[in-house]
Amino acid sequence: MVKILSAIGIAGGVAAFAALFITGDVFGLPGSEKYRIYATFNRAMGFFLLLQVCSLISFSMQYRSRIGRIANLSLYVAVVGWLGMAAGTAAEFWLYSDLSYGEQNMRQVAFGVFSLSGLLVGVGLLVLGVDLFRSRFLPRGISIAIMAYLAFDILFFLTVGIFLAPALWAILIGATTLPVYAGRFKAADTVVDREV
Repeated sequence: MVKILSAIGIAGGVAAFAALFITGDVFGLPGSEKYRIYATFNRAMGFFLLLQVCSLISFSMQYRSRIGRIANLSLYVAVVGWLGMAAGTAAEFWLYSDLSYGEQNMRQVAFGVFSLSGLLVGVGLLVLGVDLFRSRFLPRGISIAIMAYLAFDILFFLTVGIFLAPALWAILIGATTLPVYAGRFKAADTVVDREV
């Protein structure tokens, strides 16, 4: 099951990255041809985000008994946030796609859910990465990369697109549960649970 979920999460990341590369996150106003492409792209992204969360679930299944309570809790926070991003995107473009921009409406609420959920993911992964770095459970480079999600998510949010960081980190986190990597990480009895 871990391998299957990991593969699904990685596939969701690769699909989102490919969509970003091929179509691009091109904005258009409702009613325009650009908006039709934009809405279709975002509807697909809601589905891809749902697939990507499988990377975090596979990570939890693979390592939950070998990492501390702080890491497990932060991982659950990140999962909830990722599901919130998927739900916010799906709601905006499946339920409220006909509503206009720039007004207080349910479309704005849906985007707010996406944005706050993304922040929740960032905080969860930051705490997870710090805890994994301190425990030396994963190679330091992977722990640092997990920590860096929040910074890159904000950077990409302001520059190239809001879906790039989730796509790349879903691939990274999913890859850590694959057999080629998982067997190299620290054994369960060497990780000490820590209190806050």
